[in-house]
Amino acid sequence: MEGTEDSALDRSFSPLLLFGHKHSGPHGTNADGAQGEARDDDGKAAKRHDQDEPDEDAEDDETTKRGDDETEKMSKDPLFFFYSISKRRSVCKRVEDLRYHLYRPTPQGWLLMTHPCSCLTFLWNPFTRQRIGLPPDIDKLLMRNPVRCVLSHEPTDPSCTVLVVNCMDTVLWYCRPGGAGWSEHAYTADSLDHDRNNLIHSMSNVTAAGGKFYAHLFDNILTLELSPDPTFTKTRVIDDQLKPMYRTWSYHLLESCGELFSVSFYHPLLMERRDKVALIVVRKLDLSARAWVEVETIGDRAFLVDPIHFTASIGAKEAGLKGNCVYYLRQGEKGLYVHNMERGTTTMHDPAPDLPDDATGVILMPAA
Repeated sequence: MEGTEDSALDRSFSPLLLFGHKHSGPHGTNADGAQGEARDDDGKAAKRHDQDEPDEDAEDDETTKRGDDETEKMSKDPLFFFYSISKRRSVCKRVEDLRYHLYRPTPQGWLLMTHPCSCLTFLWNPFTRQRIGLPPDIDKLLMRNPVRCVLSHEPTDPSCTVLVVNCMDTVLWYCRPGGAGWSEHAYTADSLDHDRNNLIHSMSNVTAAGGKFYAHLFDNILTLELSPDPTFTKTRVIDDQLKPMYRTWSYHLLESCGELFSVSFYHPLLMERRDKVALIVVRKLDLSARAWVEVETIGDRAFLVDPIHFTASIGAKEAGLKGNCVYYLRQGEKGLYVHNMERGTTTMHDPAPDLPDDATGVILMPAA
């Protein structure tokens, strides 16, 4: 993958970390807004787990930072840094499509691409360079807002729906590949009987399973169906995520082998270590008991947590990763962390010694 020739990425190198362009500030340098829901030790949603007191201006600051981050993703320099998680190799490659488009990754490996001038929008497979057309973003809603993109199915499936959630407001957009336009749906916190900020945080952590979309809202699971019309269903579940000995925690929802899991990161009470991860707990949703159940192993699976964009599950052996491990990134730093669930230990890898320490990567999953 090294060199200046513009070509598709080598799938054998996936999953990859993408750090943006080679020169000046790599993408993600200013990103510090996790989309996994942060909770304080009272179980209330926390805007950021590195704040001592709530900041009334935090939401506006977050919008600015994420907006700057999205702008940085359209690089002026076509050379990009990649790190192969499986091969532990840093590589540099020219990718013209990433240079000229804003991009947002999905758990399926496809990138939601938007051209800022023409508003052309499509799904792009960086490993084959295949494009699947989407309706144009004429009103630039996807470009002006911090969003999370999730696909209900692989985009080549005729049942696929592309869901884009606004991470700062109670609104979402959706479409079908090849469709005529984007549909917009505004929902309210009152209709779901929950605090607005908590609801936005939860929807920012949305995931897909079995053609439906799910969000974790305290002791409830929200199920979103988009056909024939957007409909939310709230199911009460037993949730024991609160652990009083930890100051805050954040969780990330994902689908694995048709089941829903959550990965929770707990942070210590000590103020000088409030940004550290002291404990990682994986839970599976037991639908028969309507409860989250802690699991000690995920077998030959690896969970990958990109806190801004998605959490995903992958067959470890096939991907060249270690099984029964959680691979995760942290906000505002370039380290790749690998948590071994059997041993209870976490190892940090420096994927790019030449990059600044506050560079934040984006995970690119292998695309079908």
